Amino acid sequence: MPPTKLDRILDKLDPDRIAAVIGNTHDMARESFKLTSNTVDNYPQFHDLVIRYYRHHYAQVFGGGEFLDDDRAHWEVKGVIDNAYKESGGFEGAYQNARTGKAGGMHGVLGAISGNLKQEQERQYVEYVFYTETDPYDYESLVSLMAEILDRFGYLLPPGYRGRSPNDLARNFDTIVKHLSRSISAVRDLLRHY
Repeated sequence: MPPTKLDRILDKLDPDRIAAVIGNTHDMARESFKLTSNTVDNYPQFHDLVIRYYRHHYAQVFGGGEFLDDDRAHWEVKGVIDNAYKESGGFEGAYQNARTGKAGGMHGVLGAISGNLKQEQERQYVEYVFYTETDPYDYESLVSLMAEILDRFGYLLPPGYRGRSPNDLARNFDTIVKHLSRSISAVRDLLRHY
């Protein structure tokens, strides 16, 4: 039996493939930035370090990092840190960890930045795969894909979508793809730890 559209999508979402396409570059960027200390003495030192790291990471992974001015790098890295530390004080929480050495200190902060950037790029890649493997304007094809997704991965959908028909899901293709991209990323992150 030839592979289905969902099989082709899942093949492109294989964790080893995603690591080769995305993950390894983020890991290499993090590993190539050396710290002389795992703590910082004050806020200006922390701010300077996260800006320098962000610019380094951006240049290594996305290219052209030398064009990031300090203001842009500040606001981008602040958003990344706020997201990575949303459960533990955001940017202020990250600074306190870097100052005290708690939760991995500065290594933990840089790892959180790298991990957050990697997770976001993986989420975007999952969406890219869905949108390049499907024609969002071919309704019948979307209905067929949604039926297969319901059959194989319905448990990953929010409760309000699980009982809906493939036709309903096809009309909400964007929402379903965004949710599945977050779910697939979360499942992949869980599996990495086992």
